[in-house]
Amino acid sequence: MWKILLVMAIIIGAGVYWIKTTDVKPDPGPTLGYGGYTKGLIRAEQKAKEVMHQDNLEGAKAAVEKYHGEKGVYPPSLQDCVDAGYLDRVPQGVQYDPSTGQVSAAP
Repeated sequence: MWKILLVMAIIIGAGVYWIKTTDVKPDPGPTLGYGGYTKGLIRAEQKAKEVMHQDNLEGAKAAVEKYHGEKGVYPPSLQDCVDAGYLDRVPQGVQYDPSTGQVSAAP
């Protein structure tokens, strides 16, 4: 009987030693805190904002060019592009120089 107990103690001891000396950590899985899932959502939101800003910029440039092509002059403001039906609204984050027709990202 004591031989069985001795073998079991050796096996248990070897198992405990192996667990403590390995660097393998269990995967905690998805977290609800500021972990992988939340960071992914934040990155997706930032990417959506960047795409929207780029779309606003390109849309404003296209509206100014269309206005200029049809009327022969650059619009006095982006609001004039809205009034003429070239834009739905004046986009945010865009600056416009009516003397050159230059549309750029606002600083």
